[in-house]
Amino acid sequence: MNEQEANIGQAAIESLTLEQLSQLEIAVRSTTIYASGNVDLARALRRLPEKQLIQSSMDVDRLSWAVAFNVTGEIESQAATAPRSRRGATGYRDLWPPRTLWSKVWNALTKPFDSGAAAVHSSSAPLCELALSVACEQRADWQPLTGHEFSVEAANCAFEELYSRERAKVAGAIRKSFRAVDAEDISDEAWVRAFSNYWSGRAKRRFLGICRISTLLISIARKVAADEVRERRVIDRDLGRNSSNKDEHARSLPEELADNWSLSDPAARLLFKECMARLSPRERIVAEIVWFKGISQSRVAQIMGTTEAYISQVLKSAKQKMITCVTFKAQA
Repeated sequence: MNEQEANIGQAAIESLTLEQLSQLEIAVRSTTIYASGNVDLARALRRLPEKQLIQSSMDVDRLSWAVAFNVTGEIESQAATAPRSRRGATGYRDLWPPRTLWSKVWNALTKPFDSGAAAVHSSSAPLCELALSVACEQRADWQPLTGHEFSVEAANCAFEELYSRERAKVAGAIRKSFRAVDAEDISDEAWVRAFSNYWSGRAKRRFLGICRISTLLISIARKVAADEVRERRVIDRDLGRNSSNKDEHARSLPEELADNWSLSDPAARLLFKECMARLSPRERIVAEIVWFKGISQSRVAQIMGTTEAYISQVLKSAKQKMITCVTFKAQA
C-alpha cells in the first residue's frame, strides 16, 4: 500500500472533493471508486446487452477505471490545468466546481433518469449509459493496464447493439423537428460522426456518461440537419431555384445495383431497401452516405477517422451482399 492508498483508507471517499480525487494517481482513484461503488458498477453492467462477447469484455474493474479516467478526462502525462467550458468538457472536473464532494458527482451518475420510487430498479442511469459506451470504445490509450483486455470485435458488437437500439429514436427526433431533410440520412451521418469522435480507435473524446447516449446522438443529428437546411437555402438563393425537395436518385450507386433502383417501381425500391436493412450497421451507414448522399469516400474516411482503403473495403462488402440479396429476392 502506497502513501496515497493509506491516506484514502483513513478517509471515506464521500468526504473527498472532486479536486482531491483528481489529484490522485488514476490507479488509486480507480481502486477507491471501485471500493465505494462496486454495487452500483455491477448493477450498471447488468444492463448491458446480453451478448456474451460484450459481457466478456466488460467487468467492474474496467468500468471503475473509466469513471476514474473521466474525473479529469486526461492521460496523466498530458493533463492540463486550465479549466474548460462545459461545452468543451473532457472530464467531471470541468462540469462541477473543484470543491464539490465526490458523493454528489456519484449520485448524479447513479440516479435513474426517470424519477419516482418505482424507477430505482427499472430505469437506466447515466452510469449504465457510460458502461455501454465503454463497451463500444476502440481507443486504447485510456484503458486499464490489467484485467480483461478489450477487443475490437467485442467493441464492434457493442456498437452494433447500440446502433440497433437507438437508430429509430434518433431518426424519429429529426423527423419531428426537420421536415425538409431525409431523417434517415441525417441520422446515419450523425452516427458516423459520433463513432469517429467517441468510439473509434482515433477518437479524440470520451463519453462522460452524464446523459443518455441517444441525447448525444440527437444533438449531433440536429446540428447536421441544421447545416443541411442552411446549405439548401444558400443553393436556392445562388441558383435561383427550389432545391428543398431532396430527390431520391442513387447518386453513386454501383452499376451492378443501379438497375434494381427504380423510382417508378415501388416493388423494386422496397426490395432494395429490405436488402439494405440486412447490411451490418457500419456497411449500411457508409453505403447510404456514399451511394445516396453523394459524399466521397475520402470525405467519409476523414469523418470516421479511418483510411479511404478501409471505406472502399466496406463498400465492396456491402455491394457484394446487396447483389446476392437482390438477386435472391428477385428470383424468389
